[in-house]
Amino acid sequence: SVADNQEAVVDMSSHLAQYYRYRTKLRAKTVLKDELTFAENYLEIMTMRKELIYSNDFPEELMEEPILPLIIQPLVENAIEHGIEGREGAFQVYLLGETSEKHLKISITDDGKGLRGGEIQDLLARINRKEVAEDESVGLWNVNQRLINHYGKEAHLHFEGNEFGGLTVWFAIKKGMK
Repeated sequence: SVADNQEAVVDMSSHLAQYYRYRTKLRAKTVLKDELTFAENYLEIMTMRKELIYSNDFPEELMEEPILPLIIQPLVENAIEHGIEGREGAFQVYLLGETSEKHLKISITDDGKGLRGGEIQDLLARINRKEVAEDESVGLWNVNQRLINHYGKEAHLHFEGNEFGGLTVWFAIKKGMK
């Protein structure tokens, strides 16, 4: 879709290169700045495919905070694929980092179709099982299990409706945890 726009092709190539470079690095930990850059590369690629706007609001003092890799981007991807693509006119993703004395809270908010009533409880039950069913998506389950295994049960994924009619997914981890 961007082939006749040389600048767009260069931008797409650059974002794809950075995206795959990050994905192929094998490491147990990264810092928030790198994880956010990875998520933003994914978002830039998506904005070239569809109408999408996003924002990233994280305090600068959190950028060197250690975090598991590949935690934020799968949540962003899920917001686009299952939220935004499921609702006519939806096109917004917001990434927010909040801090307290001991915790870092990361939220991904979209204006997509959201989840209603028992759907949130069903989703929580699926991602909190010990194993995922063969025919189910593993993205959220994997992120949730990795958060719990590394940071403890209190770090699990949370889901709530938001003011845009979409879904907000968030988790909180202890600051400085290596």
